[in-house]
Amino acid sequence: MEINEYREGELTYDTLPSEIRNAIDNNQTVGVAYVKKDGSVRHMAFRRYLNAYQHSTKEKSVKQLMAPIVHNQMRVYDTNLYIKNLRGMGDPKKAAGSSYRIITLHEVLGFFHGGKFYDMREKNNIREKYGNNIYSQITKNMLNALNSEIKNTDININEAFKFLSKQKLFEVVTKLDKSFVLNEARYQPQNYHETLSSAIEDAINMAESLGYEVNKDDIFSNFGTGGVGYGESKRGSIEIYKDGKPQRKMLQIIIYRLDSGKYELVTYIN
Repeated sequence: MEINEYREGELTYDTLPSEIRNAIDNNQTVGVAYVKKDGSVRHMAFRRYLNAYQHSTKEKSVKQLMAPIVHNQMRVYDTNLYIKNLRGMGDPKKAAGSSYRIITLHEVLGFFHGGKFYDMREKNNIREKYGNNIYSQITKNMLNALNSEIKNTDININEAFKFLSKQKLFEVVTKLDKSFVLNEARYQPQNYHETLSSAIEDAINMAESLGYEVNKDDIFSNFGTGGVGYGESKRGSIEIYKDGKPQRKMLQIIIYRLDSGKYELVTYIN
């Protein structure tokens, strides 16, 4: 079975239900059921972006406004697949690539958000195009599954980011650099900080406790402007010295900002 061409009056980004469009634009989790290229029905929870996002009040260019839509298609991320693969791979780029999806809007059966199902089957002529078998696949069980997928995303996606920033980085770094174990033994930085400056200062203290001097200009270049947005991370490789001589190793600082506003610090030397 092949995907049908768009017909006049079928769903487009401009004609999405306002509640669904607002949720997508504000990067809230939305459930969707749609017909795949092979004619089967898929349902999933998705977000437009993978980091925390707050809708900007600034006027957008035409290019920005059209970014999520090409030929009546919407580019999104299957959030639960992303969470699973992020934990398994420990690589956000690979996890993002594997969870990237394109939704053809005129093949959507419906959306689920805020405990409500938005039925698009009539608008998209689903019965006429695919018959009763596909039309009738919106069942109570599917809606419950969509609701569960949304809840799973909202509960676990920030935990997945934290898992990557702390657990996986600690594992990878320990394997790559034996001196990281020494760093842990001699100085234990705090994991969480109220301010960005406190997190950076703690990383500097760790390096200095091991006899290194830190290039403060590098600190300012990496962290001195822009801050760290909610749900985002910032990373810097900082030059260090010992007895005034530049070292081949660098001070690595990774700071992730939680939704609570606190800053999570991962720091090591390699």
